[in-house]
Amino acid sequence: NTLHVIYYEQVDGEWNLFYVHRDMDDVWSNPEVVFTNPWWSGDACIVVDPNQNYIRVYVTLSGELYEIERVAANNWLAGTISTGTADIQSIDVDTDSYGNIHIAGLTGNMADQAKIIYVTDFNGVWGYDVMMDSDLGDFGLGANPRITVSDEGIVVMGYRGGNYLMYDIHIAQNQVPGEFNWMYEVILSPNYESYCAYPLIVGDTLHLTYSGQDGWGWPWTTYYTSRPLSGTNWIGTQAVSGNFSLNESRMSVDLEGNIHVVMIEIDGNFATGHLYYSTNASGTWVASNPFGAIAEWDNPSFTIDHAGNFQFLRLSVFFDGGLMWGIVHLGAPFEM
Repeated sequence: NTLHVIYYEQVDGEWNLFYVHRDMDDVWSNPEVVFTNPWWSGDACIVVDPNQNYIRVYVTLSGELYEIERVAANNWLAGTISTGTADIQSIDVDTDSYGNIHIAGLTGNMADQAKIIYVTDFNGVWGYDVMMDSDLGDFGLGANPRITVSDEGIVVMGYRGGNYLMYDIHIAQNQVPGEFNWMYEVILSPNYESYCAYPLIVGDTLHLTYSGQDGWGWPWTTYYTSRPLSGTNWIGTQAVSGNFSLNESRMSVDLEGNIHVVMIEIDGNFATGHLYYSTNASGTWVASNPFGAIAEWDNPSFTIDHAGNFQFLRLSVFFDGGLMWGIVHLGAPFEM
């Protein structure tokens, strides 16, 4: 039940990546500097594996991929990971039950269009695969791939595929852990276009949320669907956003199998900063804004701890004497 957090902060003109954690007594540790860089990176992911006893951070800097491991308090060891490209970005990271690392990202210099790149140490050494069959269109660097990995190491990626005005959610899945033989599928949405996939493997089930709309300024609808990890038949498509215009979903599944989704409100094509929550715990999807008028929820991170409590992090914007940014934690339980 320890909450681990990384965040960027600009100090004396340079960007520092900090690490903090909060224990079960709700006490936050002192921030540790993971690394310092004069340029803003934006891509950073943390992996915590209690079984393998490691905390690792993965970042992209100037198109290169780095692994930074916490050796001890305030002691971080960095190294580069060869990916065959000098242009990797928009990474997402997950781990299997053996502690192997699986990374999804984008590369723009390996083909005429951007492609998904997959990086893993599953076979004991770092390997990578530029997925040439991933169809990302003319603006593929906005595909925003998300990765989820089963306990055994089966990988599923969800991302925006297709081309402008014809975007759909695409899924890529390998059949054998550690191998680069991919099965691709397109998720047909009730809307004209779809964006913002969030896949999540829990046990033998692949859960998926994504958002869609029918054109510029039209309301956004967020959907949920699922299928067996080893199957191909999706089980229904359920709207989880109610009568609200919501996208950029984050999803978690509790120990009872209930689905919990957090989304951002969109007015036209602009985020209002309001955060909404939806769950099927009652047997039907119920969407609400349990946080009231709390505004400026930007890039929310969301998880459920082992006690069933909700934990949120958000990037907040303040306008007190100028533009200020801050990270705000909101712990739970909430009455939802």
